[in-house]
Amino acid sequence: MPMDELEALTVLARQLQVRMELDELLQVVVDHAALLMGTDRASIRLLDPTHNRLMAICRAGEPFHADPDMTFEVGQGLMGWIVEHGEAIRTGDADHDPRFQPMPGQREALGSYLGVPMKAGKAVLGVINVVHPRPYAFEERHQKLLTLLA
Repeated sequence: MPMDELEALTVLARQLQVRMELDELLQVVVDHAALLMGTDRASIRLLDPTHNRLMAICRAGEPFHADPDMTFEVGQGLMGWIVEHGEAIRTGDADHDPRFQPMPGQREALGSYLGVPMKAGKAVLGVINVVHPRPYAFEERHQKLLTLLA
């Protein structure tokens, strides 16, 4: 029987009480994001020290690009738009979203995409996002849950 959302959040809250390194903490969060969103793929990308580029920090599932360490510029594609505007994107057909930019080495179509900014105060630090091969897989409740995780 799959875990319900409240149970998954309770498990996550317990795990986050354990002292761990930042990369371990982010991996726990991204794994729970995939679980809560009902997908295999989730990732966290943080801004580099120059605040110009999003770098892959951790992921659940297989990477979408042949180069798993590919970076995205602020303003580039869906994730870059999220950082630039400090707002979430939820789309059921990501490949046809006007903010989407195809990248070399993309292995397959995105399908549904949900990404939210990770913030400290008003400053955007990065993006947590999930994808699902089924169109229109994410609802408003998913966006609220992912925002909570961010």
